[in-house]
Amino acid sequence: MSGERGEREGGAARVTEWGAVLDVLHALANMITVRSHYTEGHPAIAQADEHASAGFVRVLERMTDLVVALVDGEFIVSERPLPDLRARLHVLADAMTRHEIECIVFQRGMTREECHLLGRALAQQGGASGRVREETQAGLVHVLLRFVVRAGDTKAGAGAHTSFFVPAVGEMLVSAARALASDAPIDKLGILAVANQMVVACAATGPTIQQRAWTRTIEDEATHASNVAMLTAAMARDAGYPQRVVIDATAAAILHDIGHLFLPDEIRGTPEPLLDERAKPVFRNHTFAGAQMLLGAGCAPLWIAAAFEHHRGIDAGGYPALESKEPPHELVRIIALANYFDSKRTIVGGRADDPETALRGAMELEERYFGAGLIRRFLRVLGVFPAGTTVELSSLEPAVVTRANAVDPWRPQVKILRGPNAGKFAELRETDSLQMRHRLSIVRAIAPPLFVLADVVDEAPVVAPVVAASAEVLVPEAKPLQHVGEAARGAAERARGQLGGMDDLLDALLTVPTEALVSAMPPAPSTFPRGAAVSIPPYVVVPNVSSRPPPVVTRPPPLTITSAPPPAARSIAPVPSARPPEGSPEELAELERVLLARLGPITAVPVLIVKDVTKVKLDHRAAFVLRFLDGMSTIDDILDASGLPRVEALRILEDLRAASVIRIS
Repeated sequence: MSGERGEREGGAARVTEWGAVLDVLHALANMITVRSHYTEGHPAIAQADEHASAGFVRVLERMTDLVVALVDGEFIVSERPLPDLRARLHVLADAMTRHEIECIVFQRGMTREECHLLGRALAQQGGASGRVREETQAGLVHVLLRFVVRAGDTKAGAGAHTSFFVPAVGEMLVSAARALASDAPIDKLGILAVANQMVVACAATGPTIQQRAWTRTIEDEATHASNVAMLTAAMARDAGYPQRVVIDATAAAILHDIGHLFLPDEIRGTPEPLLDERAKPVFRNHTFAGAQMLLGAGCAPLWIAAAFEHHRGIDAGGYPALESKEPPHELVRIIALANYFDSKRTIVGGRADDPETALRGAMELEERYFGAGLIRRFLRVLGVFPAGTTVELSSLEPAVVTRANAVDPWRPQVKILRGPNAGKFAELRETDSLQMRHRLSIVRAIAPPLFVLADVVDEAPVVAPVVAASAEVLVPEAKPLQHVGEAARGAAERARGQLGGMDDLLDALLTVPTEALVSAMPPAPSTFPRGAAVSIPPYVVVPNVSSRPPPVVTRPPPLTITSAPPPAARSIAPVPSARPPEGSPEELAELERVLLARLGPITAVPVLIVKDVTKVKLDHRAAFVLRFLDGMSTIDDILDASGLPRVEALRILEDLRAASVIRIS
């Protein structure tokens, strides 16, 4: 989030309106509390509903919508993190958690009847999630609810397969494309929510991808995006990046091919190998089209870089062609590797590479395209046959890979699909102590078998186990044990060093000559007017995250700079109207030097020394900055991670130090 969100027409809450916003949220919580004490129809309930309804009318007269999200147990109100609000609105937080609601969007025009229905639904006790969804979706017109994608939902198969996320990702891609085509804000919070659930699934059960046979549908685009996102999440976690960075990278992977949806109708949805030489340059413009759209929507730099550079390569020999030879960020290269692997193993025109061949091709490109070390990381986390791959065993039984083996990427855990052992799990690393060889091995990857009635009665043939041999067995070196803090610090150092140059990439995106992108300029998307309608393939939405349209999330405007003298040491008080300082670059640099002189070296580590921050009067910015104090991050880390202007972030840290909330060690 960048800076203070100023006043603007039709935007989110202005600074002076936050008191009214908090009041109406308290009124909403009161609606739930009253219903826990009185039966429906009591005058106290009607009075609470009337009070809350009047509050929403007043607030929404000055705002187009009010977005209330619960992310990782903390409230985010209209994109503003308010970590201390959970303790004050625990009734509302408990109700959202109980009914698996991660986001509520209140829109202008909300009526008293809708307020009454929402209060009644939220007040229901556990076990009523299905009724709550049905009632609210049928009766709420100006209130949108987004329900949680549960990674542990065994009925829906959540966390067991990427296919569980495909409907939600498809809905996100279509919604984002339509919003970008009309220059409307995209649902960033919804994309991050799905990315977060993917990361949770990877952590809980390991990454699982879906086998693809190309079709020209939005479902295929969504399956590819889901596969790439799952692979990215697994590798980013292994690299030691902080959780919030892993989620951001997963979201970037979901959107990395968003430019495909802005290609001309005749080639949209068609893989590059099936295009003729005339159409290929047009196809390759999808990187520029996607990045330009995401940049205009104010998306995170990593999302833009992933869309722009996932075909560029570490030697900058891919596309788009830029003057700068600076290699893409490591996370972008991870997305590029995931994209390459999933594309190569997809059946296109009846042909596809098996996983071994795809990885061998990636190894040949590693030094000039992906960068050293990424293939070994892929093998350590995912193996030669990633979870979800169907294989034939040395017993001639088909099986599906369920979990990778970090020690030997050729010998994962599998689940047998047919024959007398159907449904049983087998560890391919197990050996026969008498014969001194492995009991089972993978012979090859195969297409998923078709099941027939004979599978129930026929036994699989019994043959002697055969060990799959290869002269090019790739066994990764054992990863040295490393303390979690050291791993996170190392990843943060790499991220800071490489993300620091991302501003130059964004400048290049705005100024690069379009003729440098492709050898033959396409008829659109880099030049068509932003307001022009773009035809998006029809897509039947599956009610996974929510069957209602995604909420409109407003994006912050450019920072407005006003004058402010250098701060003196003072206690922290709620000053929500504080704005970034004004001045020339020389004056801001001098102010930054003064603040750093008070704080200490930029490599110093701020440490929280107050046991209960809820008892300290903090404005929302100070509370936001405190979230980055983990006892390991330096001042420089916090400046980069917070996204605030450097002088403003330094001023907040100095205020916290002067108020004895933190110390600099």
